[in-house]
Amino acid sequence: MRARRMLAASLGIVLGAGLISVDTAPAQAYEHRTTGKSGWAYTDSQQPRKSFVNTDGDAPVGAWTDATGTKHKSRSYFTFDISRFRGTVVHKADLVVAERSAADCATAQPVELWRTDPITATTSWASSPRRRELLGTVQAGGEAACPGYLAWDIMPALQKLADQGKQTLTVEIRVPHGSEGKLSHGRKLRPFPVINSEANHAPTVGQIGIDFPAWACGTKTEPQPVGPRNHGLMVKGADADSNDANYRGQFAAWPVGHEDQRAEQFGYSYGGALSKLDWDMSQYPHGTVVAWTARAYDDHDFSPWAEPCYVKVDAQRPAAPVVTSEKYPNDGLPHGGAGVPGTFTFKANGSPDVVGYYWGRFGDAYNYIPAPAPGADVTLEYTPTSFSDSLSVRSVDSASNSSETVRYEFWVKSTAPEVQVTMAGIGLPSKLAVSTNVEGSPSSATGSVPAVRPGCR
Repeated sequence: MRARRMLAASLGIVLGAGLISVDTAPAQAYEHRTTGKSGWAYTDSQQPRKSFVNTDGDAPVGAWTDATGTKHKSRSYFTFDISRFRGTVVHKADLVVAERSAADCATAQPVELWRTDPITATTSWASSPRRRELLGTVQAGGEAACPGYLAWDIMPALQKLADQGKQTLTVEIRVPHGSEGKLSHGRKLRPFPVINSEANHAPTVGQIGIDFPAWACGTKTEPQPVGPRNHGLMVKGADADSNDANYRGQFAAWPVGHEDQRAEQFGYSYGGALSKLDWDMSQYPHGTVVAWTARAYDDHDFSPWAEPCYVKVDAQRPAAPVVTSEKYPNDGLPHGGAGVPGTFTFKANGSPDVVGYYWGRFGDAYNYIPAPAPGADVTLEYTPTSFSDSLSVRSVDSASNSSETVRYEFWVKSTAPEVQVTMAGIGLPSKLAVSTNVEGSPSSATGSVPAVRPGCR
């Protein structure tokens, strides 16, 4: 266990008149904090059953003599509330205490720090807390300033307790057993130890998925089809730290069965908890099932990797669709009529994974019609408005691969009526004949025009 001795200027603490400076700023992504004790006690070998809990005065460690010259041996215990570290990643934790005095500053003396069971109201030399683990040993005196500061690195122990959800930490400061009875090793500590810490809540992953279809995440047995091009991989993060607003995702992908080909890359933050990265699926052969996953990063810690999503690379375009219409066949002859609706059928032409069709007029295909089932036909009701018209149609499969565009051209009959007037002469009624090319309508209609008499207008 690493332990070290530090100068007061490097501690970032204020010890004076029993006061401790504690950072109480709101929770941040990376919190620097100084935590003081919540209780303390010491024991005395000369009064083995007497309890000294939360008393005034200094904290004795090792051997010392009273006014009568009687030798005592003591150990000091301190308890800290560590509940705030639960669920965090502890990046630094130093337990620091100031010395009031030392019997011998010229020679370096070992001082131990133990984790123990909690202090009780009856804690005494004869009934002391049980030791659980040695957290470290420092050398007091010698080349270091004396009296000075003693500091132990307790980060591993604090992290373990935080992971276990423990509420408190109790420590014992003592002289090692073999030197505990030596007066030259005794010292007095100021009873205001602190834990200087840096901790962070690691982010978590809320959701991963590709950008189209939005948040799709295939399984190993039913991977999501994707075309051989860039696809957006997305991750949503979350964090218990209120000031953590942006995350970066780290993404990883590999062909199933080939973990050795795993590649990792950081994405870009899109505000809030979203991170995204375009991943080139054209690097994998047609039919490859690719596993991919992501984790969130808040510039200090990573979340665990999410359960993988799976995609299957489909590099094969669907066949060009077949377009038919009974009302408006493309046989080079005029049919129907301007303003007369017709039904057009789009067929998948044998491609079983076609999920829809795009269509438009005169070369542009921008209107989408979904197929009722993969590979199924769709029908479109369309009303031409000119004597010559065309529809452009392409099909799209479940991997968003588009077929070639088919142009379906057809001719439309004129529906404008034709009028023929037969003049019978002056004073005689004339004949008016109206005809149309609209299917299902009478081909012609006749009527009489009143006679025109000379001199009338």
